[in-house]
Amino acid sequence: MNVTIVDYNSGNISSVINSFKEVAKNNVNIEVTSDLSKIKSSDKVVLPGQGSFKSCVDALNNLTGLVDTLNEFAINNKKPLLGICVGFKCLLMLVMKKQKLRV
Repeated sequence: MNVTIVDYNSGNISSVINSFKEVAKNNVNIEVTSDLSKIKSSDKVVLPGQGSFKSCVDALNNLTGLVDTLNEFAINNKKPLLGICVGFKCLLMLVMKKQKLRV
């Protein structure tokens, strides 16, 4: 199983990596990246976040195509996407925004 931790320059990625390594005990391939093709091909994605909500949203929006890729991954492809801390709030915002577009 491939788990991708999204690196969008917001969040304590080293803590997330260490936590996943401890729990997975080398049974899971963990990759940290902002590469959209790697995110798309992952089995599961983790979106960490730390600091202010605005700075996390700005960081997400600064990486061209990341928001659309996360929407496609979780909503269209129905793959698991875990948001941690402010990353969860950003994920919720993405879903709500996508739902409003459908109305």
